Amino acid sequence: MKGLGLLTAILVLTLVGCVSTYIIPTGKDTYKIARHAPAFFWGTPYGTEKIVYEEANKLCAKDKKQVVTINLEVTNQFPAHSGGVSLEFRCE
Repeated sequence: MKGLGLLTAILVLTLVGCVSTYIIPTGKDTYKIARHAPAFFWGTPYGTEKIVYEEANKLCAKDKKQVVTINLEVTNQFPAHSGGVSLEFRCE
């Protein structure tokens, strides 16, 4: 039973580490944000794309600005390979 609890804890910590968002300033009012999605299913991580845009909107809204997309990259996910979204944007 201890082994199952340890395995569960490792799995949870691994998944928490896989789902993270990074916002990097790349210039004046210009940023890059990336988020990895856990690899449970095949396909495009649309939910992850939504989260990335929500985070970008929160950042721009602080200065009463809106997100303008410069570049959007979406990597499909499949089992044992996490997908992800990378958004380069500016606040105007």
